[in-house]
Amino acid sequence: LEAIPYRDHFRSLKDNHYRVEFITQLFMMDLDRVVRAKLASDASQEAEAVAAAEKWITTLKGELDEKNLAVLFLNAQLFKAKGDYVAATREAEAANRIVGADRHFLLQALLSELYMRQQAWGAARKSLQNALMLQPGSPLLWIWLGSVHLELGESADALRCLKPGGPSPLRDFLLTNVEATKIRIRAYEELRQYDEAAKEKLTLPAETVQDPFFRAERLSAEGKEQEAEQVLKEALEKAPDNTDLLSALVRLYAATKRSEEARSLLAPR
Repeated sequence: LEAIPYRDHFRSLKDNHYRVEFITQLFMMDLDRVVRAKLASDASQEAEAVAAAEKWITTLKGELDEKNLAVLFLNAQLFKAKGDYVAATREAEAANRIVGADRHFLLQALLSELYMRQQAWGAARKSLQNALMLQPGSPLLWIWLGSVHLELGESADALRCLKPGGPSPLRDFLLTNVEATKIRIRAYEELRQYDEAAKEKLTLPAETVQDPFFRAERLSAEGKEQEAEQVLKEALEKAPDNTDLLSALVRLYAATKRSEEARSLLAPR
């Protein structure tokens, strides 16, 4: 704010659209610092960035009602950055009840991410559809929606999301994106269209095809649970402290009703 010409006049404006947008952008910059600090495990930098982000929310509350959509949206974003997804969802849902929220693209995208994290697939589907009505050219949201359709058992809908008709930059991106391809493979397998799934696999990079998680998932989808188990065990022998591999093996045992073996993996050593 100090760097803006005529700052005294700008500071005096209340409930001004451009000022709200400006404060929101400053907040998002500090929020990005929170995320980067968390990734770097830098607690002091994270605390400093959180305090800076909270300061912008306080500034906004001084100009708008604390139940204003903009304030609730920033609260939700900050809770999400802190890892408190329940509180973030509460704030985002409160914002979503305000008139005009259905036209707020970033809010709809945020809601969809929060619902996905909590496996509320039906709610996530609705928020993603709302967001894509506002910005239909967002490839990441199409990938998310395809994934959500799979979780809901809607394999044909997943394919429709990730194989749009007609030439376009969006289609080109989705047909070459690794995550979109992996979702199409799962969808084809669930529809028992194994030849189509095999064609999709040929387009994947070698490192993806050799990834133990991907290999185990594909083998399980084909009913080859013993081979999937062997893949995960071999990977665990090379990386015994990899908790993701351990979790994948536990899920495999649980899916094949081998609860004793699953419990033995989780027992203290």
